[in-house]
Amino acid sequence: GMMFDIASGKSLVDKLGVPVLSSSTLYTVRYGTVRAWETKPEIYAYTDRKGRKTTRGRLKEIWNLDAAIEKIFLKAGSRIYGGGPNKVVAIDRPPGDGNAAVSGRGKVDGAPAAMLAADGRLFVVTLEGGIYCFAPGRTRVRKYESTGVRPAWSQWAPAVKDIIKKTGVDAGY
Repeated sequence: GMMFDIASGKSLVDKLGVPVLSSSTLYTVRYGTVRAWETKPEIYAYTDRKGRKTTRGRLKEIWNLDAAIEKIFLKAGSRIYGGGPNKVVAIDRPPGDGNAAVSGRGKVDGAPAAMLAADGRLFVVTLEGGIYCFAPGRTRVRKYESTGVRPAWSQWAPAVKDIIKKTGVDAGY
């Protein structure tokens, strides 16, 4: 992720990773460390490697936490949710100048692809097609097997094979 000055189009801040934004805070993760930044950059004079004078922006870090995750997916309430292969992590934001802390961990089979929070629950979808729901308290884990319904595109597979065979074209955009 990057941050640009809208008027000039110049890059102010780069190498943030994929951020999650709130009204006053930008959350990023890099090399497993989650960082919270103020959203208003400090602008300073800078001389680039060709000797040109320009300006750049620097964000003030509010806090950081080694959470051993690869991506932040969302912020809901005072909590930030992220994950990596086979895991989901909840991080509580500190009030005032306090320290952030991991407040919950969960297991998933595969890599989280998307998360959403609703009705006090966290829903996680994995790249492998799993759908998980995490909620407060203890509950019985339920696992449902596929119904065997074929995807809609499967009805077109024979026609596609026939077209490829007739045209001899098997690559492209």
